[in-house]
Amino acid sequence: MRINLLRHPHLSQELELLLKGVGNTYLARFRTEIEDAFGPLPFHCDQRVMITTDWVHEILLQASRLKSQLMLLGLSERTLSYRIFHSTAIERVIHETPCDIGIYRGP
Repeated sequence: MRINLLRHPHLSQELELLLKGVGNTYLARFRTEIEDAFGPLPFHCDQRVMITTDWVHEILLQASRLKSQLMLLGLSERTLSYRIFHSTAIERVIHETPCDIGIYRGP
């Protein structure tokens, strides 16, 4: 697990650490759910929490750097306006990622 050491310019250090802690907790809980459902994972599962202003670019960059074979992308039920605003970003990730993508419904 790796945390981006570059600070976001609009966040205090305390808020950044809090957000990263929440993200790490979420990823740990999700991994536990996968292992409970399927048993021990027969592959390496990389967990990264990063705060960025361009999450689509960061996802594409990390997938390329890690030479990922599969990426899990969690989508939650949101309002129609949220889906319209973010649908192009999600489509960009799906079309430009150099690996397979699994999409699951999150909270």
